[in-house]
Amino acid sequence: MTQTELDNVWSLWREGKTYREISNIIGYSESWICEIVCRNITKPTKRGRARNNSRCVYPAISNYMVSENIGWEKMSERCGICPQVFYFIATGKHEAKLSNAIKIAQVIGKPVENVFRR
Repeated sequence: MTQTELDNVWSLWREGKTYREISNIIGYSESWICEIVCRNITKPTKRGRARNNSRCVYPAISNYMVSENIGWEKMSERCGICPQVFYFIATGKHEAKLSNAIKIAQVIGKPVENVFRR
């Protein structure tokens, strides 16, 4: 996969396209597109830490994590949510239960409707 194709994958993914839609546009299999996206979401930085907000779809969560310089695990710990569940919520793979949405909003210090606005 060329760098141009990879850039296209990311731009389409950020636009909210599904893996199937991206694979139809780019010409690679859906599973390959999924692997590329999933592998790069948690790509370690030079310091060995995963990027803390690399694919977060909610700006309020992303901005909070950047300002606090924390990663997925630390943020999930502060919210009292399982790290995997928090990750799936923040990346838009799953919708948050109301109880989890309230926990996240309380940590960030904003109303739920502002935290989960894309």
